[in-house]
Order: sequence, then structure tokens, then C-alpha cells
Amino acid sequence: MTRETTAVLHGSQLYQALRSGRTLSPLITRDPALTIDDAYDISLDFLARRMADGERVIGKKIGVTSKAVQDMLGVHQPDFGFLTDAMLVEGDIDIAAHRLIQPRAEAEIAFILAEPLRGPGVTPEQVIAATAAIAPCFEIVDSRITDWKIGIVDTVADNASCGVFVLGEARADPRSHDLPGLRRCNWASCRGSRRSRRAPRQRGKSTSRRSTGACLSW
Repeated sequence: MTRETTAVLHGSQLYQALRSGRTLSPLITRDPALTIDDAYDISLDFLARRMADGERVIGKKIGVTSKAVQDMLGVHQPDFGFLTDAMLVEGDIDIAAHRLIQPRAEAEIAFILAEPLRGPGVTPEQVIAATAAIAPCFEIVDSRITDWKIGIVDTVADNASCGVFVLGEARADPRSHDLPGLRRCNWASCRGSRRSRRAPRQRGKSTSRRSTGACLSW
């Protein structure tokens, strides 16, 4: 197959898995010749099908950024995906309504940009300068690959294993925070409720297998 037909084949399969709520066997086991470049072509075909349904790109995702996750997947580079308006959730996350298959919750930092960034060669300083605010975020990652048996090719092709995401209400200036040292705390319900229960604070990125519908704050 040509690179284009490969992208169309696997992009179509991932799209059908997304819409039907079913999983696929790992792409790399069915097509061992796939490269990371192929995987990004597949992700673009996958995205094009979602956009044809009316979805609109509103942001980008950078995944596999922590050493712990890289070691778990056996990769040593981040992956990149797209965030669409259909993936942004306000309020409680209805797992069934969004047809999430095998979701996991991850606490993230969202960068809300005031102006676009274009690479290559974008520096951390340029990112901060282009950022209007940072916000706490829950990403519900989800894989269309059976039992999360993914490598870098599978997760890249599958839009960086992104499901949906929800933003916290807080906004902060990134220039006034030590971003690597930010802490996150979970609440059983939104802050201000008498029934709110605070979970232990943790540094950096955390992963759990179950979404609790918690709110995020600094």
C-alpha cells in the first residue's frame, strides 16, 4: 500500500471504532512497517473524518510528556493530537454519552493562548509570551486500541489517545507560577460546597483509572 492508502485504511478503522464504541487490535501488530510519520498521517485522516461530521479544532494536545509515562510505553518522545469542540465538556462527564470505551482521568495544565504559535523551534519563553492564562484541566484519555496495548505508533495514530477534557474555572498567569512545581487537588464536589472533600495534594501529573467527576483548583 502507498502511504496515502495506509492512512485512509487505518484512519477509517479508528473513526469507526470511535463512533461505534469498540476497540481495535494494535495497528503496529497488524502492520509492523508503520512508522511515526505514517501514524501522524493516519491521525490527520482520522481528524478529517471528524471534521466532516462538523467538529472544529479548538486546541492541541501534547501527551507522553512525563518520564513515568514514557517508561511505561517504552518511548522517549511526546506525542501530539488535536482537541475539537466536541471533546470539550462542561460540568459532569457522561461516559456513556461520549461513547468512551476505556477511559482514564489525568490532571493536566491547559495553556490558553492569546496568539498562535508556529514552529519549528518554539522556545519555552515564546510559549509563555503567547499564553493568556493557564487553567486546571481534567483530560479523560481513551484508547481505541484494545486493553491499552499501545506503543508510540498506536497512540499517535489514535489522536494521542485523547477522549474528552474539562477545564476548571480558575485562570492564572503562567509568569507568576513555578509550572513544574504546581500542585493539584481533587474535590469530591465543587469548591464551596459543604460536602466537598479534599484529596491529598500531589505534585505534577497524575493518572487514575476512574473518573470521579472531581473539580480542579490550584
